[in-house]
Amino acid sequence: MAESWFFADPQGMARNAVPADRTAHMIAGVDPECFETDDAEYLADDGSACSGLIAEVKRRGKLAQYKRAPWVSTDDARYPHRTRAKHPKHYLEWLCRDARDKRCTAWREVAVGGEALAELDWTSVLSNAQHCGFARSFVEDIAIAIGATVPGPPGARFEPLTRFRTPGATGVLRNL
Repeated sequence: MAESWFFADPQGMARNAVPADRTAHMIAGVDPECFETDDAEYLADDGSACSGLIAEVKRRGKLAQYKRAPWVSTDDARYPHRTRAKHPKHYLEWLCRDARDKRCTAWREVAVGGEALAELDWTSVLSNAQHCGFARSFVEDIAIAIGATVPGPPGARFEPLTRFRTPGATGVLRNL
């Protein structure tokens, strides 16, 4: 998920309008593209404080677009990679939680996330040679297309499944 890159940008939380008194808690050393948080408060939040969402559901019943806070999900053992702890978008929504909002969050993927992505500090995202291989491969695609060099440290890891120079890969932007 592109939202994982925000956690590799030192200004990523500010770019996503996360209130200054809320700190993102990541498991140390984990590649942001393998996002995982150990934030106990987030992992335990059941959305019961979402007064705006609760009022909207009571008012509109089955017609309410959102029935629960976006981060409230049930983990399914069949999909171990789809847990709450490994979902960067839901974590951003929780970090920007607003109990009065009808979705219980001020974070919006297009309006807030889109602007944050446009301002992303790619140099920071690509600064760890062992992290963000998908992002690096994406940037490499664009660099090859325009004849530029890929930012980042020498010997950096690229994601082999999407890398331009992977045998059999097509000449398209595979990362979109």
